[in-house]
Amino acid sequence: MIVPMLKYSLVIYHKQYDALIQGLGKLGIFHVQIAEVRVDDTLEQITTQISRIRKAKDSLQKHALPIKTGAFGRHMQSDEEILSEIESLTSRWEELKLKETSLAGEIAQNLPWRNIDRKYLDALKKLNLNAFFFACHRMRFKDAWIRQYTLEVVDHHRDKVFFVILAPNHERVQVEAEEITLPEHEWDDLLSTQNAIRNDMDQIKEQLNFIAYHYFDKLEKKLAVLEESLAIRKILLSSLKTNEGKVLILEGFIPKPKEQQLLGLLDEYTVPYIQMKPLHDAPVQLKNNSFSRLFEPIGKLFSLPSYRDMDLTPFFAPFFLLFFGFCLGDAVYGLLIMLAATFFKQEKKYHAHKPLLSLVQFLGLAAMIVGTVTGTFFGVNHDGLNLGPYHSLFLHQQELFSVAIVLGISQILFAQSLQAYHRMTTQGFLYGLVPIGWMLTILSIIDLSVAQYMPSVSGKTVYIGVALILLFADPEAGLLKGLGKGIWSLYGITGLFGDVLSYIRLFALGVSSSILGLVINSMAYDALGLSYIGWFFFIVILLIGHSLNLCVAALGAFVHPLRLTFVEFYKNAGFEGGGEEYKPFFINQK
Repeated sequence: MIVPMLKYSLVIYHKQYDALIQGLGKLGIFHVQIAEVRVDDTLEQITTQISRIRKAKDSLQKHALPIKTGAFGRHMQSDEEILSEIESLTSRWEELKLKETSLAGEIAQNLPWRNIDRKYLDALKKLNLNAFFFACHRMRFKDAWIRQYTLEVVDHHRDKVFFVILAPNHERVQVEAEEITLPEHEWDDLLSTQNAIRNDMDQIKEQLNFIAYHYFDKLEKKLAVLEESLAIRKILLSSLKTNEGKVLILEGFIPKPKEQQLLGLLDEYTVPYIQMKPLHDAPVQLKNNSFSRLFEPIGKLFSLPSYRDMDLTPFFAPFFLLFFGFCLGDAVYGLLIMLAATFFKQEKKYHAHKPLLSLVQFLGLAAMIVGTVTGTFFGVNHDGLNLGPYHSLFLHQQELFSVAIVLGISQILFAQSLQAYHRMTTQGFLYGLVPIGWMLTILSIIDLSVAQYMPSVSGKTVYIGVALILLFADPEAGLLKGLGKGIWSLYGITGLFGDVLSYIRLFALGVSSSILGLVINSMAYDALGLSYIGWFFFIVILLIGHSLNLCVAALGAFVHPLRLTFVEFYKNAGFEGGGEEYKPFFINQK
């Protein structure tokens, strides 16, 4: 659910402003409505300093962490001195890195010619002999060149042959190969320069390591202070000033259950205020039970609901689990996912990700249940087993297809019912009649075309549903305008059929992962026929094949239910989205 909010406009005398802002920050429940902020010198200085500290932290994390206590360096006093030192060292390290990269290319170019003595080349020139250096693909190298010229193969590297030809000054060398210009620097000089650069880079890392060990926590604390100062400055600059700047008006929101905490603070400072109910611009705070709360990050991947929306998280959560299980389609895969999530959940370093791992556990459990119902275990389908009368306990492919369609229709009808309820409770009874009309139309068409349960009744209710859509598309519009909107709304029935057909992907993905698992098993069993090493290839094919299939199937089983949720379900539920997250102004009291 969306926590109801209250909007407050605080009228603050300028002498009370700093104290009240500190009080609001310590209280940590007031979401300040930031208007357009006028940038001043102080704000710009704080922003610049925050940017410098963040870059400095990134540099330390990139070059120095994890921290070694044995690092050495000089002690510094001021924050400016620390930042300047980090910036200087980082800049120097980046310069050396560029030189090292350039040098690595020169070394790679010089590698085939590393054994050539430059003094020997100078001696050849005095004898009126020239050395020509060539490279070509080994398939294009011709033995005739060896007979034609004084040729020596210097190196073989990958598919290339590197060779040198000695010839008198007046003789022209003509071979179908790429002529190479010998690098300017000798091999030993290049290696010496490379080692010197790397030593300098290591020394810089040691100095950064020293700074990280002694000053990283100090930078973090300074950053927290500056971020609080930035927030306070933005609030001050966005506040409406009246009476020559002596009175400031600050607007913001609080959750209704925490109203008394704010009122206590305002009474303490005797601050006048105006309370009002927000219309649509309030921030959104979600409040769900422990199960539904696990699915809130999934909903946020698309958008938070707007304040006037309904929170759909608890309503799509069970469907999402079921859809994931259908798309994965294998009980053993589900078990592996659940066991992996359980293992990582016990590790201390993943403590912050416990809610996400709990969600993965539920997804794995759903896949186990659906995989058991469909009779698929590690790529082995119940159809391939001799289960006798127990075959009837499992769903067959044709039944899975029907179940996917039924699930789609059920979720769409459920979404329409949610839209009807939300419209009736927030806008009025007449606004909820169109979704009810769609529900009547869908159910009537299904009964007339497939079920034939009450065709005489359905023949009448389909007209009632269409009439509701036509007449109440816009209750505030006139008859003709409303009727026009209703006719346009009826055109959406084509999209409705498309929405239902989208749920076939549940069947298709589940069957495809099952078939791939079956093929992997078949390949592994065939490998057992190989003498002596068959068991080895059997294990390798099973491990690699099922690992890849599990990864691909799990990805599809997550992505496609997302699509069904965000497109089909959200659309039919009338979801608007675009909500702003509730982020109260908070000052750390440590």
